[in-house]
Amino acid sequence: MADTQDGPRVHKLRSGFNVTTFPLPPHGMRLTDASPAELAQHGLPPRPDPDRHPALHAFWLKNFDRKLQFIVPQFTEIPNIRHLPQQPSVIGGSKNWSGAVVAAPTAQLIGGAVGGQWNVPVLQNVDGNVDYCMIWVGIDGDPTVNPNLANNLVQAGTLLTVDGSGNLTWLAFWEWLAQGLGINSPDVGIMNMPVRFGATFATSIWITSPTTANVYMTSDSGPAGASVGTITSIAAPPTVKLIGGCAEWIVERPNDLNGNLTTLANYGSVEFASATAATTGLQGSVLAGQGSPIVMTDPTTGNTLSTGRIVSGETVVCTYG
Repeated sequence: MADTQDGPRVHKLRSGFNVTTFPLPPHGMRLTDASPAELAQHGLPPRPDPDRHPALHAFWLKNFDRKLQFIVPQFTEIPNIRHLPQQPSVIGGSKNWSGAVVAAPTAQLIGGAVGGQWNVPVLQNVDGNVDYCMIWVGIDGDPTVNPNLANNLVQAGTLLTVDGSGNLTWLAFWEWLAQGLGINSPDVGIMNMPVRFGATFATSIWITSPTTANVYMTSDSGPAGASVGTITSIAAPPTVKLIGGCAEWIVERPNDLNGNLTTLANYGSVEFASATAATTGLQGSVLAGQGSPIVMTDPTTGNTLSTGRIVSGETVVCTYG
């Protein structure tokens, strides 16, 4: 795929799903000075009002008020894992998630955006096989908030693995999950998005309709530490629409294709900063600190695998064990 393009371009994945990429912002373009029309032309989210949404505005600035090298993303489908919504554990906590979840405010929906940033951790293998650690932000997917949320989850973040020899792999990814509806929606990785261990990675999902969203990612992993950015427009699977019942900031162990939970790698700790979401139409901000922590437990052994803690309004820390 070329590194530049003149207009929006639709890409058909092997699974049949479509994604859209946008023209890259001109070199040297200062995004904080761009008009709403110019931002939309490049798939970039509008600037939130600093008086009405100070937290969301600050997050927007953190992403866009800096020099970025934009690239046209190159996609690959991830064939060997599956996500599930939050799976409550019989001993308390969750079998597959840790982090924090916040429910939509009363009489409102989280249908505007969700975002966060973290330093990519170096993994340690714990069982001699391929161990996983997926770190992401998302909307919906937690049936403990509302049972209907189990059939819908839009998420984006980083997929990390380590094998028994200590070999590490990484990949930026996104997915719009349609659990329980008989739809096989794959995780989609961005092959040319650099993810360097120890560097800062940020992602945000900006909802453009109940069935579409723009996923924005930045990584301080480019040449000489340069910040690299990508923008992708994604669509929900057929018959699926965003509900907007909750937002979350998660460290996850995914399932394999047989439905078995994979082993969570020892990731040390991950701090989600700027853990912020927005209601529909960017009418209000929602912070992770307004929600509840999630602890990952193993119902077979009774062990705590990963502990989520809310440290402040916009900060969530996950710790292995």
